[in-house]
Amino acid sequence: MSSQTTEAAEIRRRGRHRLIGAIAIVALLVIFVPMIFDREPRAPQPEPSLEIPAKDQVAPLLGRHNNGAYAPRSDFLSYEFEEERVRKARYA
Repeated sequence: MSSQTTEAAEIRRRGRHRLIGAIAIVALLVIFVPMIFDREPRAPQPEPSLEIPAKDQVAPLLGRHNNGAYAPRSDFLSYEFEEERVRKARYA
C-alpha cells in the first residue's frame, strides 16, 4: 500500500514541476516574442508643452458673491466659510 502512495506522490510532484515549467516558458514567450517580431522601433513621443503665464498677465479668478454678481475672489477662506454656511442652512 505504501508503494502506491509513494508512486502517486512522485507522479504529483513531477506533474507540478512540469506545470510550473510550462507556465514559465509561456510567460517568457509572451514577453519576448513580441520584442523579436517588432522590426521597427517605436517612434519617440513628443513631450507635451506646458506654458505657465506670469501672474501679472492673467485675469483674476472670479467668484459669485452674495448679491449674485461676479467679482474677483481674493479671500478664499471667507468663500469656504460662506459655502459651509449655505450647506448648513440647506440641511438644517
